[in-house]
Parts: sequence; structure tokens; C-alpha cells
Amino acid sequence: MAEVDVEGLRLIDHHCHGVVKADLDLAGFENLIAESSDPPPRGTSRFDSPLGLAVRRWCAPVLGLEPFASPQ
Repeated sequence: MAEVDVEGLRLIDHHCHGVVKADLDLAGFENLIAESSDPPPRGTSRFDSPLGLAVRRWCAPVLGLEPFASPQ
């Protein structure tokens, strides 16, 4: 396997469920950021989990959004 220089990358997903070739709706994306097949607790979403909060905190600015932007 070829060595890849990732030093300049701002974000690395160390846990990947695979490549998605189609557009995802919100529910589809939430399913990919889950470690469980169980639904989130009532009144919450996957974005309320530690990983969901990290996605909102660190990925939103990369997309030109404010940290903790709404998942929608």
C-alpha cells in the first residue's frame, strides 16, 4: 500500500463505514455517524452524542459554517 502524506489535512476520519456514492438525507447521514443500530434516546438525535457534537464543532467550520451549526 502506498504511503499517503496527511500532514496538511485538516480533518481525518479514522473510522469509516465505507464510501457513499449517493446524496444522503439527514437520517442517512445520522445513521453513518452512529456506532449503534439502536435509535438515539427519545428527544435526541445522533448529533447529541459525543461524535455528533464533534462533527458539528469541527466539521461545520470546514464547510464555512459556525461551530455547532444546526444539523439541518
